Amino acid sequence: MIEALWDVYEYDDFDECPASSVVKSFSLAQNIPKLIQKNRKCLPKLDHLDGIRTIVTIFILLSHSSIPLIKMPLKNVADIEMQFENPLFSVAMAVNTYMVQLFFVLGGFLLAVTNLNRKHSPEIGTFKLLWKSIKHRLIRILPSYLFVILFHASWYPKLIHGPMGYRFKDYCVKNWWTNILFLNNYILTKEPCIQFSWYLGADFQLYLIGTILMIIIIRYILQEIRTLPYYIKVYIPFETNAGNYFFGMLAGSVYFINMNNDLSFESLNLNMLFLSGGGFFVLMNSLTIFLPEDHVYPSIVLAIFGSLLKCAWGVFPAILILYLAFKNPPSRLSSVLCHPLLCFLSKLSFTIYLVQYGVVYSVYRHVTYPLMYNGFTIVSS
Repeated sequence: MIEALWDVYEYDDFDECPASSVVKSFSLAQNIPKLIQKNRKCLPKLDHLDGIRTIVTIFILLSHSSIPLIKMPLKNVADIEMQFENPLFSVAMAVNTYMVQLFFVLGGFLLAVTNLNRKHSPEIGTFKLLWKSIKHRLIRILPSYLFVILFHASWYPKLIHGPMGYRFKDYCVKNWWTNILFLNNYILTKEPCIQFSWYLGADFQLYLIGTILMIIIIRYILQEIRTLPYYIKVYIPFETNAGNYFFGMLAGSVYFINMNNDLSFESLNLNMLFLSGGGFFVLMNSLTIFLPEDHVYPSIVLAIFGSLLKCAWGVFPAILILYLAFKNPPSRLSSVLCHPLLCFLSKLSFTIYLVQYGVVYSVYRHVTYPLMYNGFTIVSS
């Protein structure tokens, strides 16, 4: 409200106030143009990343909107059970499970490019640069994250809910501190504060490890050489997602080295890489059709297959990013991904990811009657 009054009346004295910069950060008049404009002048050919981030966010929102239906009474239970018999159900589950890996690939890619872009800085390889990177990261994500945590710890438990509301209990009142320390993917995982925020914990941990690795590589190496148990143990720890994050970092390094080379597409043989990577991606996801419904004893074959399947969700997106960046003339897909609307939505994707949990679960908490399981229910929720 204060910033709105300042925008309308343009108080000159307000600019001299020490708190003016903080208040101005809430200005719609200043923020909306920043949301619309492109912001990668120093990183050419990467505008398609905004489109990729937006599309991945939409798919994840749809996936998360369907998860609570499992906890709800349904009118057409037979319809959802019939889906389990569909041969393509396992493929759909693989897509739902590994879609978030694209975020890790993007994060690793941008981390590598950003650090390589400042490799000539006198601060590279010092504790000062590491601290500056962490500080900038926290400044970007903590304000909105803290606000959402505060909402879940104070207002969310008081919202009116129906007879099924107890199934959507949140634990931010007592476990909020695990989120602030970005350890919620390891500590008290069975009583999470904002369940979907495990990704932020894993991503921040990978950011720390990745930044340290990039500092070491730039300073030393480049100078010398130019179900619930499954969910808790396998899905949310940072080390199980590190592989695809590092694939993104590798792709970012390749991009930085070749970004000013007009012949990069041919020299990197990206056509062949795209076809082979895409074939590997399609093959691994298609093979999920033949997976057994259950297995009593551990299987080394299934363990290897699961690792390769997860790698496919890192390797192919990393190749795709490079393919779209160096393709000349740009492909139609790249033109679509660079649309201003997708660029605008991309800058809101982090906030959307944060608030989705409260919005989706608040909707289901209010339900007082059996639902129909269909696409409309998932999208509308």
